Amino acid sequence: MWGNDMKTFMDTIVAILVFLLFVCFGFFVGQEYARSLKEDDAVNHTHIHMYYGGKAKTSSDKLIASDDDVDCLARNIYFEAANQSQIGKLAVGLVVMNRVASERYPNTICEVVNQRSQFSWVNDGKSDTPKDDWAWKISQKLARDILEGKAEFIDFDDVMHYHADYVSPHWSKKKLMVAQIDQHIFYE
Repeated sequence: MWGNDMKTFMDTIVAILVFLLFVCFGFFVGQEYARSLKEDDAVNHTHIHMYYGGKAKTSSDKLIASDDDVDCLARNIYFEAANQSQIGKLAVGLVVMNRVASERYPNTICEVVNQRSQFSWVNDGKSDTPKDDWAWKISQKLARDILEGKAEFIDFDDVMHYHADYVSPHWSKKKLMVAQIDQHIFYE
């Protein structure tokens, strides 16, 4: 009689251990799968509504950028759009570049990014040091891509403003909305 109970007990322990092994294995495989989805979110998870026909670009000049330029652009992409798709991150970066090219804004990337009251993360009292995570690495890569002219497939030449879709700033009523990409609405 005792032997039968011991066998049932041992079978239960083995079943629990096998179950825990599958759970742990599934956790690590699932974690890696989730990372791959995040890295491919521009293809798999982009939510875009374009309202703008725009003109086609005919040529582009590559900007010679310093390490500071890359860092400032990457930080703005990271702090403004880290949770957005890659196309959303590119759009945020292109707004900065459009402002640099405009006579109405400062002439350098860092001056545009750090201009008072322009981007919500600047001077918000929180740390401006990105975490060393996948979003920061992607932001750095996209900043370099923008500066090398690899974002030209997005026609955002006159887009200078954007805001999150959960706010309605007073200035947005005076601007022409051209696109909604993820949770940002963009304006000329």
